Amino acid sequence: MKNRLIIKNNITNAVIYNKIQETLHSYHILSSNTLVNGNVYNAQLSIFDENDVESDLSNTVTFHCYSTPLFSFINLNTTTNQVKNSNYELQLQYSQLEDEPLNYYKVLLYDYSQKEINNSGNLYNTDLKYVLSGLLNDTQYYVRGVGQTLNGINLDTGLIHFVVKYISPSLFSLVQLENLPFEASVKVSSHFVKIVGKSNL
Repeated sequence: MKNRLIIKNNITNAVIYNKIQETLHSYHILSSNTLVNGNVYNAQLSIFDENDVESDLSNTVTFHCYSTPLFSFINLNTTTNQVKNSNYELQLQYSQLEDEPLNYYKVLLYDYSQKEINNSGNLYNTDLKYVLSGLLNDTQYYVRGVGQTLNGINLDTGLIHFVVKYISPSLFSLVQLENLPFEASVKVSSHFVKIVGKSNL
């Protein structure tokens, strides 16, 4: 069993690759530098029967060739992997050498056993930000960013481990209740002290 793969430059129609493969494999391995990033190509395939008669060429499939995009979190400290708040705004970055547009992205949160506990759903905002909320103190998590470019390149940051460490003050009693005799009422007292501070972000 044989098959032929023909690849042409989609603009100039110049033949880039035209080889017959004598195998049952339904794919061809192209040597490096056969295709150039930033170019558009088209491909056609034919097969040979047991009598070595070649079929007609298949329909043309057009495809782009792109450099691998950069897609990662930029505000997770990979040295300490520590988040110091129960709510944390994640910032991602995306770039691609040939300016392939980003279609969508989403953020996935996992517990320490890598079970998914939150999914942002597909996001289309161009600032590439997402807020994780309700993070528990002294708890370990994993976060992951995935997405896809306009022409179907899959993106994945991989699982990023982090631990939440923040100061959680103890509140023994927010209010104090006191029954008032002979008045059929309750006196409510609170003892709050205003403390001025700033975030440690």
